[in-house]
Amino acid sequence: MSFTIWTNHELRAAEGEALVRTLSAGGHRLIMSSGASRLVLQGGKPDPALAGADVVYGQPDPADVLASGSVRWVEISTAGYSRYDRPEFRAAMRARGTVVTNVSAVFANPCAEHVLAAMLAGARELPK
Repeated sequence: MSFTIWTNHELRAAEGEALVRTLSAGGHRLIMSSGASRLVLQGGKPDPALAGADVVYGQPDPADVLASGSVRWVEISTAGYSRYDRPEFRAAMRARGTVVTNVSAVFANPCAEHVLAAMLAGARELPK
């Protein structure tokens, strides 16, 4: 079984080439959105290329995901997902059996370490 993967997450040239080689070797295809961005908090712009994707990664336009009947997995590239937390979006994904995930676990340790460092800095009066 092969997959078509769409992303609007901008990759460095070497990373993108390596990913395309790896995916191609497995019979899969990568579609890079023409509106790709490194700004993960920026909402994705509409992209008709998403319509043929099985897997979506990044910050896709919610309307594009709803319009595509082929998407089986949506991976949001941030911990937050408020753009997608709408009753109609949740109902449509549930009805299709589409999995929607985010990367909140990726940020758990760095956030905890940052908070602990700030607490220790405050306790030691480092700002002074």
